[in-house]
Amino acid sequence: MSESVPVVKKIWNSVRPSQPDPSETLQLVYRDDEDFFAWPLGIDSSWLKPRLQSRYIAFLVIPMLFVMSLLAFVTKNSTIYFAYMHFMVFTIILLELLFALGMNREALKRVVKSFEFWFKIYEGLIFQVYFCLNDYHLNPNYDWLGRIEWTIETCILICLIGALDASSLGPNLKWMMTAVMAAAFTACTVTYRFGWFGYGEHIVTVYGHEIATLDKVVSASQVLAIFYWKQTLALFRGGPTGRSASLAYSPYIKWIMHGEDETENTGDHKGRDIETGDGKGHQETQNENGSYGTDQQTVTV
Repeated sequence: MSESVPVVKKIWNSVRPSQPDPSETLQLVYRDDEDFFAWPLGIDSSWLKPRLQSRYIAFLVIPMLFVMSLLAFVTKNSTIYFAYMHFMVFTIILLELLFALGMNREALKRVVKSFEFWFKIYEGLIFQVYFCLNDYHLNPNYDWLGRIEWTIETCILICLIGALDASSLGPNLKWMMTAVMAAAFTACTVTYRFGWFGYGEHIVTVYGHEIATLDKVVSASQVLAIFYWKQTLALFRGGPTGRSASLAYSPYIKWIMHGEDETENTGDHKGRDIETGDGKGHQETQNENGSYGTDQQTVTV
């Protein structure tokens, strides 16, 4: 039995490594206080931020969503239902905006440069536009204010989940938040695909072309679900080591062609500047073991 314990531990470590891989490490150092509270608002977030990025917020939001679901089955389209919905969505939007203000500015600049970040936003907009069109034409109790609120909330949430690498939120809360988003869009895909939820299909004509609104909703939610499950897995595996789920490191490749001398081709390595989390350039030089050392960090390629 004792011999099987190291084997299980080794398998688990391969699933979720507890130490970074030295062969592919680029460590970026960011300060937690260099957020949007500090600039441009000039607010000290040392008291608010730890409470905002805690599990207690989840303990607040989850019961609110549960009550909302209960009201949807018991008193849907009633005055109590709409009043509570507006209160809940407004509260969630406020929490999301406060969470966004707590993100590191330099880290967020890196995140928003990625294609995947903007592709998720694009698919989120497609999802919202066609969902609103379908709901507007088929829902007999269409609520303009509620639909606008939910659209704003969903768009903000998609941006936040895509930019989680710019937040100092704990690793377990990060992958759990992403898993909830992935599960939500998976549920949308399944329920709307088989007609278990919603009001059915509606065809709109745009410049002579017919577009199935519900089919577009299913397609967008399916794409978002795939990306969010991928992000969930990356955050789960990289949590203990702080590995990024959305920042890609693209190394430079130099080919040594057939018949060329390696020393003549590469020449002497000269120091070059790299960027660290504080937004300043630092000199980088190559060591004998192939790693690049700086005054701030070590980059192994």
